[in-house]
Amino acid sequence: MELARGRYAGINDSHLAELLAEHEAIVISRPALRRLLRGAGLASPRRLREWFPLVGRVWACRTVVSRGRRSR
Repeated sequence: MELARGRYAGINDSHLAELLAEHEAIVISRPALRRLLRGAGLASPRRLREWFPLVGRVWACRTVVSRGRRSR
């Protein structure tokens, strides 16, 4: 939990599982990691999107900057 709150804060569950295996030699499945994080009160981050109308009933979204990083 310390790594998820500190060094890897703001990383989604799938990417966190990959980074832990690659850099910390901690191999854990995504579902198991998800259960541990939710049990500790940590949610997976979500992209912030800005919705705006185009023509008629069609809507589009534009991803905005989130947590100091630019998302796609």
